Amino acid sequence: MSGGFFNNVNQQINVNAAASSSNDWRLLLPDEERKANVGMLFKLFELMKSAYTTNQRFIASKRWEDEAYNKANSKEEYQQSISTKMQHV
Repeated sequence: MSGGFFNNVNQQINVNAAASSSNDWRLLLPDEERKANVGMLFKLFELMKSAYTTNQRFIASKRWEDEAYNKANSKEEYQQSISTKMQHV
């Protein structure tokens, strides 16, 4: 048997360690999670009976998510920023 499996596990551990200790956390954040956050913000605008049109709600949701993503220094900070934005709607 080759050590392929264990080599892959070790590589993943090294990637995780590097990402958690730097701004490279973004490399491990799945696009699906970002899309889900945009969707939650969009739905919140909708539930709050925002005066925005559908397109404006999407643009605002995407802008807020992009801002949180680009300013955060960690995934935890990103998630906190999204949560704070949701509280302000």
